[in-house]
Amino acid sequence: MNAPPQVCAASDQETERVASVLTDAFIDEMGLNYWLRQGHAKERARRLFFDAAVRDVVHPDRALWLATAAGQAV
Repeated sequence: MNAPPQVCAASDQETERVASVLTDAFIDEMGLNYWLRQGHAKERARRLFFDAAVRDVVHPDRALWLATAAGQAV
């Protein structure tokens, strides 16, 4: 049986990982995809959006959280 994921606050060094998880999580989100570039540029635009959101928009007093299972973000 697999162990349940572990959830913990992301460190400052894991912000890129958080942005990557969010980029993948919102791949089919219609509202976000509506105003992002279309075609091949869409994935890059979504990644740039979440890089900026994690780096510049999240209040410094707020924690970002990651769930990991077997060392991989889930």
